[in-house]
Amino acid sequence: MTSRRASLAFWTGFGIVLGLLIIAPLVLPEFWRRFVTEILIWGLLAMSSDILIGYTGMVSFG
Repeated sequence: MTSRRASLAFWTGFGIVLGLLIIAPLVLPEFWRRFVTEILIWGLLAMSSDILIGYTGMVSFG
């Protein structure tokens, strides 16, 4: 029963976050939309460099 509860908690949290991501561009001012977009871009850069350096061992970016 614990796995069912964990699954329900996961999907509830996922739905809340997804709803916030859908609503956020409609209610946030331009500054905060740009700020959140830039944070997501930097996060994507960090994750891609983690894959390049960690899994493939490629250290050079040039």
